[in-house]
Amino acid sequence: MARLLALLALCLALGAAPASAHKLKIFATAVGERIEGKIYFVGGGVVPGAKLQLQDAKGQKLAEVTADQAGRFALTRSGPGAQVLVADLGDGHVARLALPAAGAAAPVAGSAAVGTAPGAADAQLPALLEQAVARQIEPLRAQLNDYEDQLRLRDILGGLAFIIGLAGTAAWVKAGQRRAPPP
Repeated sequence: MARLLALLALCLALGAAPASAHKLKIFATAVGERIEGKIYFVGGGVVPGAKLQLQDAKGQKLAEVTADQAGRFALTRSGPGAQVLVADLGDGHVARLALPAAGAAAPVAGSAAVGTAPGAADAQLPALLEQAVARQIEPLRAQLNDYEDQLRLRDILGGLAFIIGLAGTAAWVKAGQRRAPPP
């Protein structure tokens, strides 16, 4: 019986995955120096009033923002290097989102005025393109992120099959113990 329990404990330990019922996630998009996003629990629960910190690569706080009632936030980057957005709710729920180094082009409001030098409009073009592409891609990224967070039938069936497999293994071990001749 002790072997059976040890085998069952080993199988559970090897097959255990981190629980994601209350997994905290940050979804953010960066356009130039501006970072916008939302903080939520997997399954759709928003986190109103959550405090998020923008940190540098060394973990030093660069900026802080508080999410609104819908879990949305917006802030401006502090510097050009790679940064991390961190949310710690203080009850074990922590989310981190790595932000790559900001591009050289800063966001530009509006477009070139009539009569400006041709080089000035060309200099603004990369930033304007970045903003336009980011606006178009942000809904697709949000949809993909939401899709990844959904619990699917295959996940449920996989969990049930794992439990049935453990029960079958336990029955097989127990049946082998009964058939073994006494020493």
